[in-house]
This record gives sequence, structure tokens and C-alpha cells, in this order.
Amino acid sequence: MSIDVHQTAVLDGEIVFEGSNIVIGPYAVLQGNVILGENVTIGAGSMIGMAGEHRTEKGYSGVIIGAGSIIRENVIIHGGLHQTTILGNECFVMSANYIAHDCVLEDGVVLSAGCRLAGHSHVMKRSNLGMGVLLHQYSVVGSYSMVGMGGVIIKGSRVEPGMKYAGNPIRFLSRNSHALEKYEVGAEELATETERFYAML
Repeated sequence: MSIDVHQTAVLDGEIVFEGSNIVIGPYAVLQGNVILGENVTIGAGSMIGMAGEHRTEKGYSGVIIGAGSIIRENVIIHGGLHQTTILGNECFVMSANYIAHDCVLEDGVVLSAGCRLAGHSHVMKRSNLGMGVLLHQYSVVGSYSMVGMGGVIIKGSRVEPGMKYAGNPIRFLSRNSHALEKYEVGAEELATETERFYAML
């Protein structure tokens, strides 16, 4: 088992390594209950597992990061208040992202640098958020969707599976043909993901 923890990193709590080839970079801090899957990389200066930011609620449910996920530099991921904060397998979280308590990122999600996800946000599989995208709490982002850089997902916004959006607040642009073709998403799967999306709202 290859676990490479830089000498300046801080592991404070019940940190579980579920597999090998895990790398934790300089000055990263993992605190509380954090589970890391196989082939996970945590970049320099990232802070993972701290208690969620809430004035009155004090629950704590930790963080799970799935196999093959890459967390780059200076990313903040807070532990859940009501449920575990979850990043699925093969997520790519670029530098300076903020992922609040109780968020869920499904498999293959990409967050470009500087995104901000408020509490209880749910980003469905293989979706892509451009640089600096902002999500209101309890937002749901549909599978295989794309939100352009600087997009603001306000309360009541709909980011449907397989579609592209941009703007402040976001507006519909077109089908996300690139992702649908890349992942060979047919009409039946897209309909299933759309049904699942609306069930979460």
C-alpha cells in the first residue's frame, strides 16, 4: 500500500485510507472523519473535514472522497451537518474551490478553479462547472450538464441534465452535445437522468 503524506500535512481525527496510491500534499489539513478512496490526490494547502459553517447546528458527519478523485491546491471541503459530504469516484476539483457541508458530487464531476458550492448542493454525474461558478444552497445540477464560467445558480434555477447554461443568473444556451456524445448518452438514459433530477428538487 502506497500512502504518501507530506511531512507538513496535518491529519487530525479518524482519517481512513481505503486503498493505495493516496497522496496528501504539503500543508494540507484533514480533520475529523475523512475517508479517502484508492488513487486519491489531495493538493497542497487543502482543508478537508472541518465542521460545517452554521450558526446553530452542530452535527458532524464527515467527508468521503471516492477512488481516483483529484483535489488540487487550496480546496475547502466541510464535513456534513445532516449527512456525509460526498465526492464520488473520479471527480476533478481544481484549485481554490469551496464545497460546503452536506454537498454531494456524483462520479466524474469537474469543478474548475474557484467554484463555490453552498450547503446541501447536489451535482449529478459527469457534469462540469466552469471557473468561478456559484451555487445557492440546495441547488441541483443535472448529469452531463455544463455551466459556463462565472455562472450564478440562484434559488429556483434549473440546470437540467445534458444541457448548457451560463450567465448571472444562469440561462439556457443549448444541449451539451460534447458530453452527451463523449459518454454515449442516449435518449433513454437522458430521460432517466432528467426524471432523477426532478425528483431531487
